[in-house]
Amino acid sequence: MHTGHRGRVREKYVESGFDSFKDHEILESALFPAIKRGNTNGIAHTLIDEFGSIKAVFEADYDMLLRVPGVGACSAYAIKVMLEAFKRYERCTRETAPRYTRLSQIGMYFYNRYIGVTKEQLYVMLFNNRMNLLDCVQVSEGSVTSTGIPLNKINDLIVQKKAAAVVLAHNHPDGLAVPSPNDMEVTDTVRQHLEAIDVTLVEHLIIADNRFYPILKHRYGMYRTSPVNNRVECGFYELFYDVDDKEFSFPPVFGEPEKQ
Repeated sequence: MHTGHRGRVREKYVESGFDSFKDHEILESALFPAIKRGNTNGIAHTLIDEFGSIKAVFEADYDMLLRVPGVGACSAYAIKVMLEAFKRYERCTRETAPRYTRLSQIGMYFYNRYIGVTKEQLYVMLFNNRMNLLDCVQVSEGSVTSTGIPLNKINDLIVQKKAAAVVLAHNHPDGLAVPSPNDMEVTDTVRQHLEAIDVTLVEHLIIADNRFYPILKHRYGMYRTSPVNNRVECGFYELFYDVDDKEFSFPPVFGEPEKQ
């Protein structure tokens, strides 16, 4: 019954990714290189039964792992190496990915990006649930309507980057930082689409001249879904909106002009 099992497991990953895997399937797959031949599925079940969860398996002492039937030195070592790899990956992610937890940070990011741009451009910033920036991608150029918004492209980026939150931004070249009815429709369209896939639209900014306008703040207020815990609350946004867009303006690009 186990003939070709490992091949079928790999095919399952190719077809649907790891999201469809149960904990024991992740563990048995991780043990494939350590146990060249043998039923890693049974060993994975035994490990989880012994320690209670996949998390507890990875955190178990090396000597305790060796006491589990079917687990040898190579398997125990592989499990401990995986835990260390997870820890280093997480540490690297925290250290290298900048966090954007304030509106002024995001506003300045886009203000610099739109310097000298003469056409309307729509960007999407992608974040994890700690608001670490995963990527920022231009998804369209020219005026975008609610029916022409590239939702498929945005969706592909979210899946590719495993994003939990999104910020949209577009510019009004030679215009004002004031939303049009079309801007409102685009915002609502994207927000509803993202809600359906459990991704938070944190804000949609309009950048013009040296000012910005946060559409969601004025349209929906502070009490809405937080990207940090995916719950409806106001705590995140009370800290996020650190500047008043009615009073705030970006500094001149080249500093203050010299006095004559």
